Amino acid sequence: MIFCPLSLPCDQECDRYQRNKRLAEALGRQFERYNEENCDTSPIYTDFLKFQYKISSDFIINLEKIFANLIDTVNSSKITQTKSHIFPSMKSESRKIIHEFAAFYNIETKSYDSEPMRNVVAIATKGKSRVPIVLLSNFCRNFEPKKCQTPSRVAAPTPLPLAGDAESPSDSIKMQSLSWAPRRRE
Repeated sequence: MIFCPLSLPCDQECDRYQRNKRLAEALGRQFERYNEENCDTSPIYTDFLKFQYKISSDFIINLEKIFANLIDTVNSSKITQTKSHIFPSMKSESRKIIHEFAAFYNIETKSYDSEPMRNVVAIATKGKSRVPIVLLSNFCRNFEPKKCQTPSRVAAPTPLPLAGDAESPSDSIKMQSLSWAPRRRE
């Protein structure tokens, strides 16, 4: 007599599929099963972006909303194939975040003008640009909160400006003086 279980045990791929499906449902997004044409697995965010989320989460969450709105607008349009968003002039650190973060949405970015009026334009393309299954804000809050914390021996810069903030010498990144000593293990 051969015993056949009702279901096979779940492997890593199965676990990932179920986790992504639950996450997509929780976020109110349509879940599409992974295949060769639709490779929509969880993004691997850079340490730089995780750190920036920790020190300026409002800026990152604002970018997530702007990018999602840009993608929704271009995908719902029957006429245009691309849609752009012009960010106000900002510091190089903020522009770097936008350029790096937009890549996870398959949004093209370009910088224009010269300092101090340099700004970024983000361009979403219909059918190409898409919102990642796991947003950086959700990733940092739920999956790897320790990796999104400010390292104990690194001074955190002041929060980055949001849209419309002016750049001035007093707004430059200020480093705190830190005293560091190894922790005693007990």
